[in-house]
Amino acid sequence: MTVLGAAAAATTQAHAIDKVNIGTRKSQLAIAQVDSIIEQLKVVAPEPEYVSRVVSTMADENQVKAFSAFDSKSIWTEELEQLLMAGKLDVVVHCLKGKLWRCL
Repeated sequence: MTVLGAAAAATTQAHAIDKVNIGTRKSQLAIAQVDSIIEQLKVVAPEPEYVSRVVSTMADENQVKAFSAFDSKSIWTEELEQLLMAGKLDVVVHCLKGKLWRCL
């Protein structure tokens, strides 16, 4: 099952979901990705209202500080993750190019 299929299935469970808050960074790329995902979700699950919630992260706010000088491993996503864990966001969309990956 695709991610969009799983999201659509989740929205059609026994309880109705009126609104899905989708968090993303304030970059143009991130906003464009969320807009695209919302349009795709509306095709497979048109019922809930999908709301894009743009969040400014510490890396968005301080673009002159060296990455190594930040006291966090998630400078692009920490605020989004906190809002997700607090239940203020239902989904977070983030481009993987901003995450550190290690190939084995």
